[in-house]
Amino acid sequence: MWETERKVRPKLLSWTERELTLDDIRSMLRRRPSESTGIKRIRNARIEKDLTTLKKLRTADAAHTAGEMRREGAQNVVRGPHPQDVVDLGTDDLGNL
Repeated sequence: MWETERKVRPKLLSWTERELTLDDIRSMLRRRPSESTGIKRIRNARIEKDLTTLKKLRTADAAHTAGEMRREGAQNVVRGPHPQDVVDLGTDDLGNL
């Protein structure tokens, strides 16, 4: 008889519920190196300000100027990690666990 492979379902976390930092993710991976973990809904720092500005553009008053939009956009706080930083977690020293 053929041995059947057991399907492993990763523990799936929602970034928007926990707003994990890269250090949080790194610590989690170090504590449980053999556990499969997935993280969904991670904010993308590369495009987060653009998406916030787009949302404001859709609801802005017609009298709102481009300069005002730029100033407001510069004040937007980026809460998510850059995608490459998340990918780099896999090539950090975590690969030696």
